[in-house]
Amino acid sequence: MAAPTPTKAAAKAPTAQHQALAPVAEEQKKARVVSLDAHRLRGAEYERVVHGCYPPKEHTIEDLKKPEYWAAVAGKLRPWNHIEVYAEDGTWYAELLVLAVERAHAVVHVLRHDQLRTSDVVFTELAGSAKYEVRHTPSLRWHIIRKTDGHIVKDGMALRDDALFALQEHLKAVPG
Repeated sequence: MAAPTPTKAAAKAPTAQHQALAPVAEEQKKARVVSLDAHRLRGAEYERVVHGCYPPKEHTIEDLKKPEYWAAVAGKLRPWNHIEVYAEDGTWYAELLVLAVERAHAVVHVLRHDQLRTSDVVFTELAGSAKYEVRHTPSLRWHIIRKTDGHIVKDGMALRDDALFALQEHLKAVPG
């Protein structure tokens, strides 16, 4: 007669040796300590750049999502850079993360996009003034342009709010 073969249940049952090691293995899983190497923690200012972007009022958040939108400035961008977007008319704000950059395009991910109501934005009505325009360029910074003849009323302001305040003061001083 042949020796009896163990049943499947008996084969799956843990032996005394396995039972003794099981609590040790569980303790090792629970007690596992993971530590970050010191060279993996750096100041964010060394890792990425935060860019400010001021698209014209006719550009939308959907335009900014297109890789080709960034063709003219792709050389300034690097992966993991952040882009803070301030709509020219003050109606929306967005934060973008640069994921990939090539010579003529950049892939961005929208981290945050907020539609702002007109009442939430300071001086929005002034920005849409029929006679004047508040604009930003690298050479003139924020400036006020008279639309009828293109005359620059005031330039060199660091902040958009400064330009809008200056426009408000100018409108008070200039009749009609």
